[in-house]
Amino acid sequence: MSGILGVFEQRVRGVRLVELVGLVLCLGMMFALGWIKMKEDADVKRLEALKREIVAETEQVKALRAAVAHLEQPKRIEALASVYLGMKPVDSRHEANLDSLVEISRGQGAGVRGVERPASPVPPMPQAPSAVPVPTAAPDTLVIEHTQEGTR
Repeated sequence: MSGILGVFEQRVRGVRLVELVGLVLCLGMMFALGWIKMKEDADVKRLEALKREIVAETEQVKALRAAVAHLEQPKRIEALASVYLGMKPVDSRHEANLDSLVEISRGQGAGVRGVERPASPVPPMPQAPSAVPVPTAAPDTLVIEHTQEGTR
């Protein structure tokens, strides 16, 4: 027991060893506490920036939803379709009855009351021009030929 109590009485350059150890521990705790506070402040600032970003993104989402709601209005789409595409509402004569669905799927008959089927709904594809052979040239010369397909 006197060995343990002797540690409290040892002196280094006139200062007891226990006081010196206590001082080093206090300085270490102060440094650690300052370091932790500094990291916490940085995290708080980062969290506040993220909250501001979330608010800005939420406002942007609201604005985009309002724009989509405006753009998806049926009357607006109908007006644009009639002006730019020449579309109009379907006439009642163009409605197919249940009995004519088989004929329509096979491509036979008119299938629709009072409406004649056009000969071909899709125009035929134009013929591609034949390939023009490129004359061979010496390896150090460059030949540029203009054809219907483009420049070679």
